Amino acid sequence: MVSATLFFIWAFSALACIPLSLFFTVINVDFPRQKREHICTLKWPDPTAEIVFNVTFTALCFLLPGVIIVIYKRSKLRLRHRDSLPQVGDSVEYNVSRKDMRLFRTLLVLVFSFLIMWSPIFITTSLILARNFLGHLDVSSTMFFWVMTFTLANSALNPILYSVFQFKNRWRRFCCRSVVSPLRKDTVEKFLDNNPDFAKQYYDKKVQADVITVAFNNQVQVKEPSSYKDVSTIQESEFIFEIIKELKTNAPMEKTLHKILQRVALLIQADRCSYFGYRSRNGTPELSTVLFDVTHNSSFEKNLVNPNAEIVFPTDMGIVGWTAHTKKPQNVADVKKNTHFNDFVDKQTKYTTKCMVTVCIMYEKEPIGVIMALNKQGADEFSKSDEELFNKYINFASVVVLQGHTSCMWDVESRRSQVLLWSASKVFEELTDIERQFHKALYTVRTYIKCERYSVGLLDMTKEKEFFDEWAIKLGDQEPYKGPKTPDGREISFYKIIDYLLEDKEEIKVIPLTGVIRSRAGTHPLNSQRPPADHWALVSGLPSYVAENGFVSSLFVPFFNGNTAICNMMNAQADDYFAFQKEAADETGWKINNVLSLPIVNKKEEIVGVATFFNRNDGKPFDENDEQITEALTQFLGWSTLNSDTYDKLNRTEWRKDITQEMLMYQTTATLDDVQLILNTQEKFGSAPEDCDQKEMYKLLRTNIPDAKKVELLEFRFSDFALSELELVKCGIRCFFELGGGETLTRWMFTVQRGYRDVTYHNWRHGFNVGQTMFSLLLTGKLKKYYTDLDVFAMVAAGFCHDIDHRGTNNLYQTKSQSPLAKLHSSSVMERHHLEYSKTLMENENLNIFQNLQKRQFETVQHLFEVCIIATDLALYFKKRTMFQKIVESVEGIPDEKDKVNFVSTNPTRKEIIMAMMMTACDLSAITKPWEVQSKVALMVAAEFWEQGDLERTVLDQQPIPMMDRDHAEELPKMQCGFIDFVCSFVYKEFSRFHIEITPMFDGLNINRGQWRALADVHEAKVKAIEDERRSWRVEAKEINTEWMSAKTCPLSVRGLRGMGFICLKHSRCHDDRRASPHPYITGQPHFASTSRHGNQGKTRK
Repeated sequence: MVSATLFFIWAFSALACIPLSLFFTVINVDFPRQKREHICTLKWPDPTAEIVFNVTFTALCFLLPGVIIVIYKRSKLRLRHRDSLPQVGDSVEYNVSRKDMRLFRTLLVLVFSFLIMWSPIFITTSLILARNFLGHLDVSSTMFFWVMTFTLANSALNPILYSVFQFKNRWRRFCCRSVVSPLRKDTVEKFLDNNPDFAKQYYDKKVQADVITVAFNNQVQVKEPSSYKDVSTIQESEFIFEIIKELKTNAPMEKTLHKILQRVALLIQADRCSYFGYRSRNGTPELSTVLFDVTHNSSFEKNLVNPNAEIVFPTDMGIVGWTAHTKKPQNVADVKKNTHFNDFVDKQTKYTTKCMVTVCIMYEKEPIGVIMALNKQGADEFSKSDEELFNKYINFASVVVLQGHTSCMWDVESRRSQVLLWSASKVFEELTDIERQFHKALYTVRTYIKCERYSVGLLDMTKEKEFFDEWAIKLGDQEPYKGPKTPDGREISFYKIIDYLLEDKEEIKVIPLTGVIRSRAGTHPLNSQRPPADHWALVSGLPSYVAENGFVSSLFVPFFNGNTAICNMMNAQADDYFAFQKEAADETGWKINNVLSLPIVNKKEEIVGVATFFNRNDGKPFDENDEQITEALTQFLGWSTLNSDTYDKLNRTEWRKDITQEMLMYQTTATLDDVQLILNTQEKFGSAPEDCDQKEMYKLLRTNIPDAKKVELLEFRFSDFALSELELVKCGIRCFFELGGGETLTRWMFTVQRGYRDVTYHNWRHGFNVGQTMFSLLLTGKLKKYYTDLDVFAMVAAGFCHDIDHRGTNNLYQTKSQSPLAKLHSSSVMERHHLEYSKTLMENENLNIFQNLQKRQFETVQHLFEVCIIATDLALYFKKRTMFQKIVESVEGIPDEKDKVNFVSTNPTRKEIIMAMMMTACDLSAITKPWEVQSKVALMVAAEFWEQGDLERTVLDQQPIPMMDRDHAEELPKMQCGFIDFVCSFVYKEFSRFHIEITPMFDGLNINRGQWRALADVHEAKVKAIEDERRSWRVEAKEINTEWMSAKTCPLSVRGLRGMGFICLKHSRCHDDRRASPHPYITGQPHFASTSRHGNQGKTRK
């Protein structure tokens, strides 16, 4: 701002002088009674130009400054009046230094003198211009001469006014020197000796101990100074407590240390003092100037070294470096005789060093800086007392430096912690891609790195070329790669540069690649350009060098720290090893000064990228603290690549699974020939379904599928036995048409049918029956009014899919056999497998009947599938039946039908509970079918159970429960009655209460229970008759055996009777009775001892 203002002033002054330079000329004038003279004057082209220039010059250079001063004065008076008023909560204090006030007054006086002394010339100039128009005005040459003299006298008056107001005391001494004779030392001593009371009052007044009181807010008792020693003690205390106050207010370390060095230079009479900071770069310690050439009266701004003007040297150079190296103070009387002295600083500063005293400031056992004092004034060397006094004040300097160092280290650790925390947070937010992972972390921590710019180069991770890339090399058509390689043998190729510009307007530039990039994930075509080799971030060769030397020793490679390639360079443009761009890097005008570059290494010790940081914000070079922060960041980023690698492996597994599923889906998905069985577009239109008009295809589909009423799809008594599996597929499509739902639907229905395995009961027919029952409950049972069309569509689809890919065994068997399904799912094993299979169908575009839904609607459908399919697990049935019963009771108490609908439909939880119970009712619906259907289905269910029991006995070597044991087949009626009473009865009873339209299902359940009860009674009667016959036989056998024993004939045991065929005759009668009827429970039906279709397990047990 100051530079711009000065430039404007100089430009305006130059512009104002242009007319004068153009129109000043020399003319010949004939004076009366004199010879012709040459004079220099302004000669304007016309009077108008002269008038315009004079008016403009007067307004801008004279009137405008005066107006500004008047406005400023009035504004200041108003502000002072306003500030003098009491304001609530106003506690802000404006402190203006005495020096600033004195300067302001001086400027004010100078401006007023300018206005007063230049007013006559502007007035006279205006009169001269007016004379051209008013001829009677006359300006005498004498008056013009004195006006000019008065005006030009202002230039001589300005220095006098400035010195009077700025240096009042010195001016007074200068003016009074000729009037008052100069005081001599002996005169002053004589006066003080003769007037001790005056001397005491004077020093009491001038040397005050009030500073101590202010510092501690306590009244400190100081004894009366009786000597100059006491006075100096009080002055020293005042100085010390001033330093303590600055430490308390956290003043800048350099400013406080500057005051101490000024004090030291004054006390030991040193010509100048300096402070050198100790730091380390690339593992090499060095010293740099912080405060340079401090004298007792020099200003802080002059002595504070700008980072661009630092003098940097290693600790093995010069006496100062030797002091830091040995950590011992040095007092050198003659530097020329000291072997460690180096005059490179003297040559740069054109200064001659004669003697010096140095002290190293320590933090624990490590140096943090060196203080140096040069050239004792009035002597050839610093005395012992000077050295003691120097060391005494160095104690206070050490406190100041240590506080600054501690504050700096706290800031470093805080920044490092923030860097790690934020990078960890962002790294775990993005696990899918290394580029996005690095970008999020690096962009988030930008405020803690404190640099102007940084870039990240990502390396190609390809270790081996494709075989076709090596053909040209093997044939000799292409030279083999001879460039740098990473430590693990990869060619160094940066496929992307991410550039972060943090100064002024923040900007992020990404320079990706073109063509193909090969990585662990394979070969990927990309659309943008590869970073050019002459890009400013790569042209220096530093990133390639760091990538090549990722793990090296500093003994063999320069610039590097330890065994990690950390390159820290100051004044990079002057470096000869790397060709850094000396001009501006881009259109922003930004230039490279200092550089810190280091690799990003993963857990496998592979270099995945190079991070380069440019130009610290404060202009200083990067130090070891910056190295530690950036190294921690890059190490964490390198380790975090394990997450993306793991995610990549999981993705690969997922892709392989998708491929496997696709291969399996090829076996189960409906083919074009299957679709043509229903959508015979080739026959009707001569084209494939995808080439047909949707309206024509829907019309054809409606023609080829059966009518819902004709096949009794809307009836609870629906039976699938009279229909083929193809006809069932058509009926399923009809269900969706009746709900308001072409080719995708047909493919989906065929695929669901093929997804069911050919097991005894849980096959496609069972799946269709559940879907049909859900369809009937919604339409015939009037439950559709509680749900949206999307809900209804999803519920019917879930009904068809609810047991897809069932293996004919229940969850308990899956757990006992430790199948992969049981390992994958901890609960509801088969139900969750059915759900996953159903969701897999949704992921296929050719099968997804919900593909036209929005994302949120699709998520709703998936949730409804989960509710419906998991609800078929009877282990969860008992948890929800009580909640369903409460809903039914609440609905019964609502008289208005509309209120009933609102009560259910407005509460998603109630809807889901009813939906879950509907799925249970659909899954058990075979128990409500007509007896001819129900008896067959029950035997199929029992046969599947018996097959599982056989597997438990043979594979698991366990005894199955009676329900799974075919040896208890005769107990089926009794078990059916128990199942109806314990499980089924509640469901249909509550649904008949909930909706009277569902009562037929409850009635059918009761009818079937009566049938099973009758069969159970018949079975129990037969069992009782057999037991009675056996009991009577035992009595008869006992009597016969007793008679033979008493007759003392050959004794016959029961075994002997069996051998005679007696018992066999009696016992075989029962078997003959069973064989007399085809089935013990159903007259005219085959005997379903086992209906398995799988080998020996389906053979009748003998």
